[in-house]
Amino acid sequence: MASLETKVYRLRGIPPRLDRLGVAQLVQPFLPDGKLEDIRVASLALSCDFWVETPTKTATLNLKKIPGVVRAAPAAGEWYLPVRGLPEYSLILDDTFYGLTPLNEVSQHQYDCVVISGLASHPMGSWQPRGNDKSFMWIRDKLPELVPGVRFILYGYDTKLVGSKSFQTVADLANNLINTLKAGGWSSPSSKELTFLAHSLGGVLLKQCLRMLADSEVSYECILQKTKGAIFFGVPSEGMDIDDIHTMLEDQPNKNALVAEISNRSSFLSSLEQQISGIFQLREMKLCWAYETQKTPTVKLVDGSYGRSGSETILVSRESATGNRCTSDPASTIQIDENHSNMVKLSPGSHVIGPIANRLRHILSNDLDTHSQYLERLATHNLATVLSNNKTFTDNSSRGIWDLKC
Repeated sequence: MASLETKVYRLRGIPPRLDRLGVAQLVQPFLPDGKLEDIRVASLALSCDFWVETPTKTATLNLKKIPGVVRAAPAAGEWYLPVRGLPEYSLILDDTFYGLTPLNEVSQHQYDCVVISGLASHPMGSWQPRGNDKSFMWIRDKLPELVPGVRFILYGYDTKLVGSKSFQTVADLANNLINTLKAGGWSSPSSKELTFLAHSLGGVLLKQCLRMLADSEVSYECILQKTKGAIFFGVPSEGMDIDDIHTMLEDQPNKNALVAEISNRSSFLSSLEQQISGIFQLREMKLCWAYETQKTPTVKLVDGSYGRSGSETILVSRESATGNRCTSDPASTIQIDENHSNMVKLSPGSHVIGPIANRLRHILSNDLDTHSQYLERLATHNLATVLSNNKTFTDNSSRGIWDLKC
């Protein structure tokens, strides 16, 4: 089980009447000698259950102490919290973040932004800085103030590598994403317009999803019509240098399925890029391509376990990450001077957050507020960047239940 400092939890099935303090009080009895200050309710928002008449709320939590139900079955990944007065199995704590996780409540809801992580990633942790302090996640804690009117939603899926028995393909994962989007209501004409943030394999999955939607039945066409654009982070269009992962997987079924499709030995990605480029143009989607400019350590076996401590390599080249747009259309690209993993692990003071917010605003530029209003918010963000070394996380609405590590 991961150490306490590196754990982040999601709580689903929360009664819609509860605020952050109410959520903390709901969780408190499940912590050993728990106190309110042991609980940080980092976000609280209505769930993405579009077809439910009265949706519940979903929270992301940092806990100083491990709940008893988690200690009893640490590998379960999902635990039910029985609460008197609530239906059985309605309150669910998990650390997998599979499916949809709303990260913010929006007073004037105009758009939805779905966030997709990469291969062998954690839907939440992939976007958080390295280290023990997991109290900050830039998409949840920064983007809503820079790009108001947008509900940010994590999409989680299982692509673990070591020990996997799965032989799922990119097409399988894309089909699951389509079904999840449909269940979330984006096949309905009344749903909000969509944009995406996608890292690595997540972007490949998104491309395949959009290609399949272009060939799909009329009921799915609405999802494609709702999609305004995307920001792709290190998404390969010509394959990835993952020979080290091939060696690590030995005879696992995912070696010749999902992993084989995205390697530089396969023509799958270049073929997908050709197909999706026409769809992007036909649908007039606004796109941005972010690329890494630092080498990434390869996977190496040390003391019986694998980790990224091997020799360094360029995992996704700028040409592959941008589909050669770095030359033909550099205005549509963003350089991030980090390695493939760290390029989306942004800190509170990261200078990259502002440009990404600006690109996202450009994608959604038809209806959002004026450029001067954006500059005012960006100036506030830049001031926070200067002060970030001394930053403590506070939030009046949580009534002191903050600044805790998970």
